[in-house]
Amino acid sequence: MMGRVMSIYMMTFAFMPMGALPIGALGDAIGVGTAVAGGGATVVFFVLAMAVLRPNLRRLE
Repeated sequence: MMGRVMSIYMMTFAFMPMGALPIGALGDAIGVGTAVAGGGATVVFFVLAMAVLRPNLRRLE
């Protein structure tokens, strides 16, 4: 289980630059607070979608 947690932790830092450019451009266009809130809402939506679409992820050991 520790290996899975560490891989997710490392992926967050690997994918951060890919999200920084679009969020920065969106922040310039519509405002930083709105862009960050939209990014957070996207993450929450993705997590909830995975919880519904892939219920077997809850049973990983």
